[in-house]
Amino acid sequence: GNVRVQTGLMTVGGNFNIVGAVGSTFEVANGTIFEMRSTSGAGSGAFPSGFGTVSLGATSTVAYNQTGNTNPWPVATHTYGHLIIGQSTSIRNFQLANATTNVAGNLTVGNGTSTPDFIATGAATLNVTGDVTINALAILDATSITNFNVGGNWTNDGAFTESTNTVTFNSPAANVLQTIGGSVSETFSNLAINTSAATDIVRILNNTAVTNNLVLTQGGLELNQQTLSVANSATTAISRTNGYVRSENIAAPYGTLRWFIDNTTGAHLYPFGVSSAQYIPFTMDVTVAGSKGVGSGYVPVSTYATA
Repeated sequence: GNVRVQTGLMTVGGNFNIVGAVGSTFEVANGTIFEMRSTSGAGSGAFPSGFGTVSLGATSTVAYNQTGNTNPWPVATHTYGHLIIGQSTSIRNFQLANATTNVAGNLTVGNGTSTPDFIATGAATLNVTGDVTINALAILDATSITNFNVGGNWTNDGAFTESTNTVTFNSPAANVLQTIGGSVSETFSNLAINTSAATDIVRILNNTAVTNNLVLTQGGLELNQQTLSVANSATTAISRTNGYVRSENIAAPYGTLRWFIDNTTGAHLYPFGVSSAQYIPFTMDVTVAGSKGVGSGYVPVSTYATA
C-alpha cells in the first residue's frame, strides 16, 4: 500500500525497513518531517525503498539521524525538500550515491553537538536550491562531489573538505543576494559564480581562499572588506564571461583580491567592475620571470572610492 506523511512528524527507528511495491507511493507532504533514527545495524532503518513513486514536497523535511552500526548510511537519490544529515550523538558517515541528488530547500549537516561526516561516492552531483549549513563539529567532505551547486547562503561553522571539486553559486531567481560565511574562513578548490541575473551579488563575509580556479560566469562577487586569495599562478586561474569582482566604494579596510602570481609570466587579469554594466579590469603583465625575493609571491589589488 501507500505510505504518506501528511501532517506533523513521522519518526522511524528500530530493526526494520519500509518497503513498498511498484504501484505504491511514499509521500512526505509539504511542511511535514520524515525522520530516520534507527539504532540497529545491517542497514535496518534506511530510507524507504521499492515504491513506484516517491514524492517529497518542496517544503518537506527528510532527516537522516540514524545511529546504528551501518557505516556509511546511504542517502537515497531523490529530489528532497529540506535535507538534514546527522543530528544525532553518534559518529556516523552518511553517503550520497554516484548520481545527482537535488535539494529544493536547505541542506543542514549536524546540529552543533553531533559529529556526522557527509560524504559521497564516485562522481556525485549535489544541487541545493536553498542554504547550505555545516554546523560545528560536522564535516561535509566533497571529495567525491564533482559538481556542487548552491542557490542560497553558505555557512560553515564546522569543516568542509574541498578536494578538487567545483562549488558554483547559482541563485535560483533574480534579485537574490547570496553570502559565503560562518565561523570558518572558507577554502574552495574551484569557485564559480553564475547567478540568475547579471545584477545579482555573491558576498563573502570572511576571508576566503581558492586553491585552483575562480570562474566568474555571471553576477558580481563582492569582497565586503575581506580578502579573497587565489593560489593558482596560471594566467587562466581567474576567468570571466560576464561576471566580475565588485569594485568597492567604501572606506578602509578595502576588500582585496590577492593572487599568487609568483614568477609566472603572462597577463594576469583582475576582473573588477563597478556593476554588471561597467567593467574596469586591472591587468598585471609579467614579461620576464624574476624572483619574489622576500615576498610571498602574492600580488594584492584593492579598489577604493575616489572623489
